[in-house]
Amino acid sequence: MIFCGDVGEADWYRMMRNHGLTRGMPEQYRNKDAHPAFDFYLLGKNSRSSDLQAYMGSLAFKRAIKFGERRIELAREFYSALDKTRYVDVTMGNCTNPMMALPIVPSPTARSDDHIALTLDRLGIEHRPIVGGNLLRHTAFKKYGSPKLYPRAQHIHDHGLYVGLHEMVTNDMVIELAEELNK
Repeated sequence: MIFCGDVGEADWYRMMRNHGLTRGMPEQYRNKDAHPAFDFYLLGKNSRSSDLQAYMGSLAFKRAIKFGERRIELAREFYSALDKTRYVDVTMGNCTNPMMALPIVPSPTARSDDHIALTLDRLGIEHRPIVGGNLLRHTAFKKYGSPKLYPRAQHIHDHGLYVGLHEMVTNDMVIELAEELNK
């Protein structure tokens, strides 16, 4: 999904995904020297799914629903075992959406968050910063406001990490992780 600032930009993306063809586009893009069904306005690509890819995607939906339910269960287990005085419960006690990862955010009143990355490293658990904590710090979004106006987002941006939830993660693993972080 692409959000556009104006109709011209949306037209550009529609042509780009369709090999650069003007087929189905407004008259302003047409070239009288080319067949209207096969007029290339720009160098594009075919970014639509093939029939085989679409079929495989439809099969994945069934699996995705089950895995989404499993992710909810794992997140509930993790956040219920995590010390709420030391960490932010990002679900606010109500986990209903499948989480692709377990965000780990120290409480703003916690003494130090250095132990989070060290614990994850010691356990051999891959992690990364929550880079979208405060999007206003990123170049593409700076024009929309000051990051200082959003201190919670800033705290997440500066101190949050996340661990991916893939299919091999078990209940025991998330409980062990919470227990290790609580030490």
